[in-house]
Amino acid sequence: MLVCDTKTGGNLAEAAPCLLVEVLSESTAQVDRVGKYAMYTGLPSLQTYLIVHQDERRVVEYTRNPEHPTQWDMREVIQDGKLSIPCLGVALTLDDIFDGVLDAQSS
Repeated sequence: MLVCDTKTGGNLAEAAPCLLVEVLSESTAQVDRVGKYAMYTGLPSLQTYLIVHQDERRVVEYTRNPEHPTQWDMREVIQDGKLSIPCLGVALTLDDIFDGVLDAQSS
């Protein structure tokens, strides 16, 4: 989670994330894809929600539509590509995200 507004939340919780990243596990995948999506995309501060697969180079990217803030755009990035993180003004590549992860699993 990335929080840009340090005036909200407290010592034990953050209330205004602009980026959330969820790493899927086999046991929680359904909850992560459905239940958490509805909860997370209801947060007014959230701009980007990423669901990262742990067993393959695949990321589902949800970004808030700037022209229609209640709508979310979704795309999947598989093997190669970039993911935009508007609240940071940067893009992450799948190489950035998976650096050393899948190699470590195969050893």
